[in-house]
Amino acid sequence: MKFADEGKPQPAGTQFLGLVDSLIDLFKEPGVENVEVIFVNYTLDEKGERVVEDNQHVVEFHAMHIRGIGPEVQAELKKSYAKDLLVSLLVLWQPPAKPGKLGTLKFHPVVPGKPIEAGRFEMWEQEVIAGYMQRHNLDSGRS
Repeated sequence: MKFADEGKPQPAGTQFLGLVDSLIDLFKEPGVENVEVIFVNYTLDEKGERVVEDNQHVVEFHAMHIRGIGPEVQAELKKSYAKDLLVSLLVLWQPPAKPGKLGTLKFHPVVPGKPIEAGRFEMWEQEVIAGYMQRHNLDSGRS
């Protein structure tokens, strides 16, 4: 499945709307299975500071398995999206007619002056994808 604005930067403040629009389009596809929206946030300590181990920031993952994109699901997604320090946002699913394969959609954070590297996944995103594939018994090929 291809999305018209895939890999393109979105105007500031529109990322959540883009997520909802993409999910609406995704659920129009018959046979899509195991859709998960995965939020990657910096881990914070009790003082609200970013946790650093081995000179690297620590991140945590929050995955939401969704079966549709009605108002209740949108409200839950908005709550998770609004959490501070979102590092990455992924949507993973199993496409129809492609057993064992994985569909991915990455919402890039917009950082002024930093180009978007399409198709490249950060270390923590690769870990999220590997976990999804293991949970759903998928092979290593991606679509």
